[in-house]
Amino acid sequence: METLTYSRIKSRKNCPMAEHIRYELGLAPKQKKGSFALGSAVHRGLETNSIEEAMAIFSDTFPSTQEEQDKLEINKAIVQAMLGGYFQRFGVWPDDTRKESKFSIPIINPETGARSRSFELQGKIDAITAIDGQNWIVEYKTASQINDDYFNRIELDEQVSTYMYAAQKFFEIPIVGIIYRVLKKPSIRQKKTESLEQFCQRLAQDYLNRPEFYFFEGKFYRSQEDLVQYEKELWAFTKQYLYERNHGIHCKNASRCTDFGRCEYMPICLQEADWEFIYEKREIHEELKA
Repeated sequence: METLTYSRIKSRKNCPMAEHIRYELGLAPKQKKGSFALGSAVHRGLETNSIEEAMAIFSDTFPSTQEEQDKLEINKAIVQAMLGGYFQRFGVWPDDTRKESKFSIPIINPETGARSRSFELQGKIDAITAIDGQNWIVEYKTASQINDDYFNRIELDEQVSTYMYAAQKFFEIPIVGIIYRVLKKPSIRQKKTESLEQFCQRLAQDYLNRPEFYFFEGKFYRSQEDLVQYEKELWAFTKQYLYERNHGIHCKNASRCTDFGRCEYMPICLQEADWEFIYEKREIHEELKA
């Protein structure tokens, strides 16, 4: 039985070739983006209510130049500032909050009720908490820019449907909606006249002084009718995916190649020289192993 996750489905819809490379061939860039480590550290800190645990994410990072060392120290300072400001703004969830809740459910044919023989749906929810007797999923995000369009995208994002649908089936509890807590990355930069230590101190103080600028919360909902429709769409996705894979069809979506800079798999698609040395075999669902 093969695993589908929200991230994998999203990747396939964005660019079938990128999904094929990552999730079927199992290739990933050897060098992870700095934003990946930063986001992972923030999530670790929120899950454990511990800045110290968040800092442990950076323990296996060994800079080879002074520039890389300075960047590492700035990333550490950003994580400390974000978490310090977050805990002052929101506090911590009650002890009965479910943290890091993994789920695994069958994918169902909505017409017959039969289970897929090829795929199951898995994922990991940041938290599930009860507020005034109602169950809410909690998801944490970090972002560089937060505006109305950002939350409009979440309103339409399939993650809301995926997690509400899966949580109700797996945990057998009613879910009211999803609370997204978004932490904004810093808007200030180090001045030429200040040391790295001075900048880190100013950064931490900025998060404490301007919580309304750095921290946002939004609540999002799906009706039961929406979730019935999601089940239909999920089944249709698996049928199309199987057809394409069985026929060796993995289209390239060139309109996504330069989203957020440059697609990490562009060297493969362009067959750039020595592209093989950029990638390594890696666990295809790393987020489920943590």
